[in-house]
Amino acid sequence: MNGTPVSSGMGTCGLVGQIGVYSGWLSDIAAGAKTSITAFDWIGLILISFILPAVISLTAGNFLRKIGWIKENDLKLE
Repeated sequence: MNGTPVSSGMGTCGLVGQIGVYSGWLSDIAAGAKTSITAFDWIGLILISFILPAVISLTAGNFLRKIGWIKENDLKLE
């Protein structure tokens, strides 16, 4: 990521990380290091920011339920 340092490490919290990556892309284009934002860039951003965390979370949750570390209503808020 070549965006502002304030955006690093924020994940999907208010889309700060994603906005930082986008601003980094724009900085690279302005500096001449990159010619344009490609479909591959967008696919990578969506995959890393949204799809993979969802898949990993569901997989880990199901595994933890299977081995008994998460039981019925453990995640319920009252």
